[in-house]
Parts: sequence; C-alpha cells; structure tokens
Amino acid sequence: MKTRLFFFAFCLVLVTAGSVFFAQSTKNSNVTPTFDSLWKTVEKNEKASLPKSALETVNAIYEKALMEKNSPQLIKSLIYRMKFELSIDNDKFPQLIGEIEDYNKENMNIVERSVLHSILANLYSQYYQSNSFTINQRTAVMGTAPEDIREWTGNIFIEKITGHALLSVEQAEELQAINVSEYADILNQGKSSQKLRPAMYDFLVNQAIELFSLYASNSQTANFFPQTRIQDICFIVPVNEFVNLPVEVKDYDFIPLTLKLYQQLLTFRLKEENPPALVIADLDRLEFIKNNTESDEAGDAYLRVLEQLEKKYAGNDFCVEILYKKALYFNQDTSADFVPLVRSSIIISEDLEEKKFESKRRTYEICLDGIERYPNYERINLLKNLLSQITSSYANVQAPNVVYPEKELELKVDYRNINKLTVEIYKINAPVTAYQNNWSRNGLYKTSGVLIERKDIDLNNENRYQENDTIIKIPMKTLGSYEYVVYTDKDKNKIANQQFSVSRLASISRSLNSGREFLVVDRISGKPIEGAKVNFYKQVKNKAQFVSSALTDKSGLAKGSADNDIAFYNATLGDDKALPLSSIPWSSAFRQTNESIEQLYLFTDRSIYRPGQTVFIKGIAGQIGENEQKAGDVCINSSN
Repeated sequence: MKTRLFFFAFCLVLVTAGSVFFAQSTKNSNVTPTFDSLWKTVEKNEKASLPKSALETVNAIYEKALMEKNSPQLIKSLIYRMKFELSIDNDKFPQLIGEIEDYNKENMNIVERSVLHSILANLYSQYYQSNSFTINQRTAVMGTAPEDIREWTGNIFIEKITGHALLSVEQAEELQAINVSEYADILNQGKSSQKLRPAMYDFLVNQAIELFSLYASNSQTANFFPQTRIQDICFIVPVNEFVNLPVEVKDYDFIPLTLKLYQQLLTFRLKEENPPALVIADLDRLEFIKNNTESDEAGDAYLRVLEQLEKKYAGNDFCVEILYKKALYFNQDTSADFVPLVRSSIIISEDLEEKKFESKRRTYEICLDGIERYPNYERINLLKNLLSQITSSYANVQAPNVVYPEKELELKVDYRNINKLTVEIYKINAPVTAYQNNWSRNGLYKTSGVLIERKDIDLNNENRYQENDTIIKIPMKTLGSYEYVVYTDKDKNKIANQQFSVSRLASISRSLNSGREFLVVDRISGKPIEGAKVNFYKQVKNKAQFVSSALTDKSGLAKGSADNDIAFYNATLGDDKALPLSSIPWSSAFRQTNESIEQLYLFTDRSIYRPGQTVFIKGIAGQIGENEQKAGDVCINSSN
C-alpha cells in the first residue's frame, strides 16, 4: 500500500515527527555551524529537490541537538527526518512511526515526550483518515493489535489515537509551567496565539480536543465504541459552574472525554491571572457544547452565557473575541451569502425571511460596535473581515436560454450592496453553432454583436448587509441569437453575460433500439411542428461540424442516426434558426440483441491476512443477454 505524505499538513502546526535511527556522522569543521545556518542548508536542499542531502544536514542537526540537550531543535530534527525519509521511500511510514514509538518510550524529557505523544496521535489519525475507506471495511480485531499497522482495523487506530492524545496532556503540572514560546521552533503559532494560549499545556490540550472532536462527529466511531450525546443544556453555563459539574467518562466516548479535558484546562486557567487565555478557552468550550447538544434550547443558552461574558469583560479589548462569537452565531442563523435565484417549489415564509434579516442586522451591528470600541485590538480583523463578508457586493443573474418572439426576456437578479445595474442586449451576427465552441456560451458580443438596447436600473439598497432580488423584463421581438451583458455601478469591468435565443421552437429527444427520435413543437402551445429540420453535428477539434439533417413528420417527429459520433443537434424552421444546440442522447443500438456480456466482481473483507485467519469472499456475477442462472466455482491460488 502506498502511503501518501498525508502528515505534511500537520507539519504546519507541529511540523511532524521523524525517524530516529538514521544518524550519519558529519565532517569535522573548525567552525561549529549554528542551528540557523544548518536549517538554511536544509531549506536550500529541499527547494533544490535534494532530499538525501537535506536528510544528511538534518541528521547533523539531530546530533548537535542531542549533544547540547536542545529539546525544541531535537524534536524539529525528528520531524524533518521523517519528512525526508518518506520523500525518499514512501513505504517506510510503518517502520518510521514504530521507531518514534520506541524512541519516546526511552525519552525522559517530560515536555519532549508529551509533544511526541501529540505528534504520534496526529500521525496515526491522518494515516487512518487517508486510508479510512479500506480500513473501515475490515472486521474489527479485538485484543492484541497486529504488529503491522497495515493490518490494523478502525477500532485499533481509535484506541491508539486516544491513548497518545491522553498521554500528551498527562503531565499537566509540568506542562502548565512551560511557556509555549520556548518551543516556537516547532509550533506554527502567531504572536496573538502565544498570548491567548501561553502554556504548552494549552497547546497540547487543544490538539487533543481537536482529535476528539473529529472522532465524536465521525459516524464510523459508533461502529466500534458507543458514543454519548449531550441531551440538555446543563453544560452551557458559566465557567465557574461548568468546572464542578459531574462528567461520566468511558473509554473512547469522545464527547465526555472532551468535556473532561475542558474542565481540566479551565480549572487551570481559573487559577491563573490571565483573563484573555481564560476567555479563549471558555469560548472554545461553549462552542463545542453548543454544537454537540441535541436540544432546541442550546442556541439561546449559548447566547445568554456569551452576553454574561461580554458584560463581565466590557472595556477590555479582548472582549472582541466574545463579540466575534456572538456575531458568528447570528450570521450562521441567516441564509447563505449566495442564494440561488431559481427556488422551484420551495416556499420561504415571511417569518423565516424576517428572522434572517434580523439576524443579519444583529451581525452587522455587533461588528460595527466592536470595531468602534476596540479599534486597536490585535485581532480586530476578526470583526472587520466578518463585516466585509456580510456587506460585500455581489449580483447573481439568471435568465432562460430561449425567449418566445414578442415575449419578454426575464433577468432574475439576486444582489447585495448594489445601487445601480446596467443591462445591454446585443444581436449576434453569427451562427448559433459558434457558441458551442465556447462552453460558457458567452463572449461573442465583442466580435459579432450589435448593441440594440441598453437599460439602467436603480436598485433598492436600503441596508448594506441586506440581500435583495428583482426581475428585469426586456421585450424581445425578432427571431435570432442574442447575448445579454450586465454590470453594476461598483465595477463596470466585472460583467455577467450569456447567450440566449429568440425562437418559437422547442425540441426533445430520446434513444430507441433502432436509433434516436426527435420531437419538435411550438414552445408555447406544444403543437407538433411539421417540416422542421433537425440538424446533426459532430464535435471536431472542439468545434461543431454539421453532418446531416432530418425533417419532422406531421407528428413533429424525426428519426436520427444511431451513430455515437454525433454530439449535438438543434431544430430550425425557415428563418427560425437560433435554437441553441443540445447534447444528443447516447444510443445503444450498435449492440447486437444476441450479444452476451459476462461481468464478475469479487470482494474480500481485507487486503492482508495473518496465517490461520479466515478469508471471507463475496461476489456479484451477471450476464447481459441471458436469462438463465449459472453456477460457478471460485479458486484461490498461491502466488508463491
């Protein structure tokens, strides 16, 4: 099995763990290189795609860190060792992760050991997630886990991940005393993150919670271990109450496990005089509980506690964090920013629309209030970006492909924060087949279009955050091919344009045993059209090339070829020639009726077995063109 370099994303957070047993001696030098200079050499070799050279330098860093007892550099070198070992031989993952396990068992440095437990938990998780489709098809193996990770089942991975995650935060007292800045070389954190999660304990608990949250929401987890859900709002309370609530924790039951971790983290934070770090941890706790509580009252309870926090810390600039969570709560209670125009049979009640509007208004006002009160807070962009998101201008235009002569083109427009819209209609002096060369069906107005109408429309834009819709109607009298172009007062260079036709015709098609059949009717009355021409086209070098045509009978029907090289068709009648090309239905008429095709699919319950294990096989066999049942034998041969 080829293991992807799936751990690379985790490298950006903890960079990733590495092989320990490939140290190579370095040449003696009168000048001892610094860690910075050695890492620059690693970076240079990596950019030059020289993993072996980079690995040699990383090994030198490892030896240097080991000799100087520099824990951050030691972990970083382990991380990069695994990265480069896997880039050289991608199949070494099971061996390398086993070596990290062995190394960590002998490791006496509490912080280093805890960090490596966190890394191992994430590596096992990422391996499991990357191969989950295969792994989850295996029958669960209970008891002692196989030595080869490639034989593990889902329950074994979950047990391993949980075990390492819990071990990473086991030495709480020691980890709480270590400032996360001491390990800045291996943690990809900004300055604000170091202030809001200042202790190594904060960081590692959050890593464990992220993993537990992943498996709490994964439906596969319950196949191996029963999962508890929160049924009421008893946990959505102020932090002083929450830390004292009883929580019944069972092995691999991830919501209670996560609640317990939050209790331990917040108990520590309550003892420290660091309100910003306490607030951040408490906000994360509240959001987790709200998202995992199966009660209609969860949202209101969550909002009440947020408002209590806001009142308590009003005047402190980190109150922005609380305001941001409030604003997000209201914003998530609204419709999506981009609303489809075609709503088919969905009925949106006035009450729901009013609620969405009110939620968007609250979001807008909270953002403005926070920006005005705390303009210099280092993370004020949380509110600024959200405000920009809900007030950003957009217009979504949809229109039919075909308009009946003497009827109106109806442009349905959804928009936000736009004052004026301009619509231009161009008559296209080119055959309709020209548009088939342009998959987006637009753009010919620049080279083959004649402007026949321009219309400026003033739009209702009472509130910057409010989403609106309108319909613009433009009479279309003459048969032909057209293109509309729409732009706003915000940016005339950003346009929406699309081809449409003015035609009386409509056509449908179907595949028959003997070929294809086409029906041409009047677009409004549905009356069959006799004498209409159905034109067939091949696609040659991305261009529609005319092949042949057929005339409709008095029933409006025309027969077409079974040739599957035919890609498109359209219908014409006299000067009504602008109907857009449609895709042709696939024809199976080329298959002989007496032709028999056998199909067989075999599946095993896993890809690797230990000696003595039972191999379970299931299969699906079928024969197209035969009605009688047949028996068959399955033979298993050794490849040795």
